[in-house]
Amino acid sequence: MTASSILRRFALLALPLLVTACDSADTDDSFFLPAQRVEFDFVFEGGSLDPGVLNDVISENAESLIGYIENRGFSVDDVIGATIRDGSAEFRIAQPPFGAGVNGFERVEVRIRTEGATTAGTPVAIGTGFTGTSDTADLEIRANDFTTTVQVGAFEAILQVEPSDDILDETYRVEVGFDVLIEVESGAARPAL
Repeated sequence: MTASSILRRFALLALPLLVTACDSADTDDSFFLPAQRVEFDFVFEGGSLDPGVLNDVISENAESLIGYIENRGFSVDDVIGATIRDGSAEFRIAQPPFGAGVNGFERVEVRIRTEGATTAGTPVAIGTGFTGTSDTADLEIRANDFTTTVQVGAFEAILQVEPSDDILDETYRVEVGFDVLIEVESGAARPAL
């Protein structure tokens, strides 16, 4: 193999890399941070829930993604979009009473609002038709756009619960979680993620 054929092969192999680097430098003006899991805790008495209606339970905790964003070298002003990742929402009975499962619920709906607000919040996930005594169930994402919530700061969740006939008169500790993808402007220097 001659030096010129080696050089030609190297040029052919390197050309796609150079074109890709130029394209991404010219057209990419944003990128996504790694997905961040958001989780909320709820505690309620099964026997205190009214049947046939959605009962509001406020989360025990609030979440904020500002620290997550700042720890990666960005500010809230750099956020241009945020979404809830499809297929990531989960409803889980953390400490199920003996014999309790997701079949104790006809319907659950998760709403998000600014911490301390008195509004009903924005519906983000829903689950219906639970069967069996499993302690977890997947929820369907209802609203993917999470940008305003991320930009506002601290937010809490409202779990709206409609009990089934199988609900036990016991204390339920429930967790709801989902993954948030945050898109930031790449005008700032890219830090190590």
